[in-house]
Amino acid sequence: MQAWQRGQAEESSNYLLKAGSLNSKMDLYWRDLSQIFLFRLRELLARTDLTQEEMTSQAQALIADAVNSANQATAADPKNVANWNIRGFVYQNMIGILGGADDWALRSYEKSAELEPNSPYIFT
Repeated sequence: MQAWQRGQAEESSNYLLKAGSLNSKMDLYWRDLSQIFLFRLRELLARTDLTQEEMTSQAQALIADAVNSANQATAADPKNVANWNIRGFVYQNMIGILGGADDWALRSYEKSAELEPNSPYIFT
């Protein structure tokens, strides 16, 4: 997390990927990774120095990484509401980019509501 605080998103994701490979059941690693990959995707999309091919290739990789990390978090601990909220948030950010993202976001938020019906997070 020190790398993240220094503004080094790529280094942060590398550290968390290593941590996740050492302990794949630690859902916190995967939740944080999904957020870092979303951040990196936003940074990438703001760049103007890449060709369309480079942009597309890198964006596809970051989208896959964000989605896979969010899914890994829910697989690691399917009863943790935070994992479902993050998964919904990741898919929500993919609407218009990734086919079916709207359905996956809705399903994730529904699962979150099922686990914790009084949580205000999913309604904001």
